[in-house]
Amino acid sequence: MWMMALLLAGCASDPSWEMRHFRLKGQHHQAIAFFESQYKLSDELSYEPLQDLCKAYFETRRYTQFMRCADHYLKSVAADKTTQYFTEEKIPVTYGEKVAPVLAWRALMRIDLGEYEAALKDALEANAQLQKVRDKWVGIEKEVDEWAFLTLDVYRAAGLAYALLDKREQAYQFIQRTNEVFGPSNMQELSRLRALAQVQILIALKDYRAALELVREQTTLNPFAVVMVAVSFINPVQGAMEALSTIERTERIKSVPASYLPQLFMFAKTLFETQQDSEAAASYDLFLANPYRVNYPSLEVAALYDRGRLAQRAGDVAGAIDFFTRAMAAGESRRSLIQSETAQTGFATSDPSAVYKDLVALLLEQHRDAEALLAAERGRHRRLVSLLAKEQSFAGVDEAGAALVEALDEAEARLLERDFLADGAAVQTKAAEPAQIRARIAKQYPRMAPLVGAGKPSLAPLLAQLSPRERLLVYFRDGDKLWGFVAYADGRVKGVALRGDNLQKLAALFRSILENPDKSGYQDAAEALYQRLIGPLADELKGADKLLTIPSGAIHGVPLGALIDPQSSAEPLMSRFAMRRLPGFYAAVWLNQQQTGPEPEGQLLAVGHAGPDVDPGQEGAAQRQALALARQEAVALAMAGRPVRDQARVLTGAKATEAGLVRAGESYRYLHVALDGRFDAEQWRKTGLNLLPGGGEDGRLLLPELFQHPWRWRVATFSGVYFPWRDGADTGLEAAAFQAGWLYGGARGVLTSLWRTEPDATQQFILAYYANLARMTPQEALRATQQEMRAAGYEHPYYWAPYVYAGESAQNP
Repeated sequence: MWMMALLLAGCASDPSWEMRHFRLKGQHHQAIAFFESQYKLSDELSYEPLQDLCKAYFETRRYTQFMRCADHYLKSVAADKTTQYFTEEKIPVTYGEKVAPVLAWRALMRIDLGEYEAALKDALEANAQLQKVRDKWVGIEKEVDEWAFLTLDVYRAAGLAYALLDKREQAYQFIQRTNEVFGPSNMQELSRLRALAQVQILIALKDYRAALELVREQTTLNPFAVVMVAVSFINPVQGAMEALSTIERTERIKSVPASYLPQLFMFAKTLFETQQDSEAAASYDLFLANPYRVNYPSLEVAALYDRGRLAQRAGDVAGAIDFFTRAMAAGESRRSLIQSETAQTGFATSDPSAVYKDLVALLLEQHRDAEALLAAERGRHRRLVSLLAKEQSFAGVDEAGAALVEALDEAEARLLERDFLADGAAVQTKAAEPAQIRARIAKQYPRMAPLVGAGKPSLAPLLAQLSPRERLLVYFRDGDKLWGFVAYADGRVKGVALRGDNLQKLAALFRSILENPDKSGYQDAAEALYQRLIGPLADELKGADKLLTIPSGAIHGVPLGALIDPQSSAEPLMSRFAMRRLPGFYAAVWLNQQQTGPEPEGQLLAVGHAGPDVDPGQEGAAQRQALALARQEAVALAMAGRPVRDQARVLTGAKATEAGLVRAGESYRYLHVALDGRFDAEQWRKTGLNLLPGGGEDGRLLLPELFQHPWRWRVATFSGVYFPWRDGADTGLEAAAFQAGWLYGGARGVLTSLWRTEPDATQQFILAYYANLARMTPQEALRATQQEMRAAGYEHPYYWAPYVYAGESAQNP
């Protein structure tokens, strides 16, 4: 008995045997459950069980846990100076033998995450370590099978990374190198995996014909070929049953075909891309009929999208719309846009918005304009949700709400986990969890709901925002495709396809003219853009004197009020319309929610010139502007209707801190910021205002932080914040994100500038705007101020056109 107790104690202190047993049996979930119930990563353990744990996390796609495990493992191995031996040969285990497997798995994980450069670095490092292993085993009779399979994984990762980085020559070289991989035994399985790796790399290269030929060459019945049996039958159901019966006779995979769905997708994809439509449709239908498809969410979206395109090719419009709609819904089942199956298939969705684009076009062809508008807005909204996918904290959300967001993230993460021992009903239950949590968020936290993908965009909140004689003008752009929609207060919608080719260049030219008061060509450029963006919709705008616009892409950077109708008397569009904009439908949800509690007592909080205090008379332009706005009694009287010397506060110099703005913000109705910001197009989370540190704050009020401060400003004006033009697919994203952040943070309206103007003109514009704001709605005040500037001699749009207002159209009391 004492010996048994000793053995059990030994097992408890060293889980190597159990973990390796689970790994060899492919029981990765059991391995994780066993380890997590008795051990921690921080425990003093040998490298073998830690490596097996990392393998289990990798195979079940628990990538967050895998990264923690891999980082800990690699650091532990690097610090471990002891020597381990293979039991029989007494040959020392080298550093390369320890780290190469984990580096290979990390490379494949990074391919799934779209981190191709980092994946290539890991794969090449793993290959270098494996070369040292090969040198060590030369001349030794008893080689280990594991290294052949690992080498194949490394070559696959490197080939995929090169292909996805569009380095085609190197990718093809690694396809050839896979042919050089041999093992001492189990050659049939190695041959199967070699062919699979080659097909994956060919798909990543979009060499679909070569991939299909390679698949068809595989004549030996193996797990890869088994799931292909079904597509050889005219009746897909008969084929599926035959495939399943064959699988039941295959000892290796028994009755679990779900783990081979990626291979089935690969086969369907190669058939689709080589125009073998009937076989492709049968293959995709077999994939989509499997309940385990939800474990491969990005493949499910791609399969539904391709299935819709097949229906479209066959002239089945209703079927195409149905498949596209299902693809759209499947893609919105997660907050993030992670490509979680690229390493298994070679397929990466380079254009996640394609399904929205094709659905919009198809719905418009069927004169279903309102549905097309909603599909377009869902595409825009999807992008916002993916940008905010890492956010956990939102303003006005209590601990219970934060717990729901965390639960949503966990439920979505479970969709990626592979557990093919679970029955189909359990899989479907797991797949339904995110939608159930979103429904709770939409009901309990409607303000936060749009940010986490809870609920679908609706026209109703926007139509409720429209004032009399106001139209809603919405743009949706995808590449060279561009659509425009006009919606009326009574719910009517008209959509048209616009010319999107070279729009980026035209908009860039227009901006370059506007930003230089000495540059000519304004009218020609303004008329050219008008004919693109407004002309085809002009009839729908008749009778309106206000426009609410929702831009898209480069149009975010275009001041639409500066466009000129060639049929008019050279007057800009703002002379006909009082204009405002919103970043998306979701913003109307926030504006329609009534704020409770007493209104702030303070009138104006002005912030400017963040830096050391200076002597009177030596202030910079930004500081003079902030002081003038806050201290001129005329402005205060105009806005409040009575003397309000104590209702304005100025934070300049050393007082212009982030902490000062955060503390004072809740006490004032209007915010004026006369300092600059920083905009990072690649990492929008780093976009924000440049203030001073202090009071526990770092001085950078970033957009994500706005979600944590529920302010109540009627209008927040940013005279020093501007959005420089830049080329690229994400043009305008910074402006939309900035507006959305402040509107969510509690502002009812946001006034920003697209470019910087000279200080004196800026100050004159802002002072006039506040004077007009006392008796007009914000958008009317903007138009009146622009007209006054033109009448005062500032005729060039450089002076009056950069300002855009985003928010509600309500009279300021």
